[in-house]
Amino acid sequence: MTFANVGYLLLGLIGTLLALMGLLSAVKGTPVCTVDALGGGPLPGVRDSAFRTGMELVTRAPLVPGHEVAIYSNGDETYP
Repeated sequence: MTFANVGYLLLGLIGTLLALMGLLSAVKGTPVCTVDALGGGPLPGVRDSAFRTGMELVTRAPLVPGHEVAIYSNGDETYP
């Protein structure tokens, strides 16, 4: 391989990486319209142990007795 071929290869890899980063940036805030359970079954209820496990996986935080949830509707309530 010549230096020109290596340069074109590196340029292509960098271009591909930048395109991928742009695509991921463009779709990162895409809202979710529906949530379906795997296999088409019903979603677990709040009192089901699968719900707690799912919430722990989504929030990346263990849920233990004593934790509480506060629902804020906008950033003004989050950062007064």
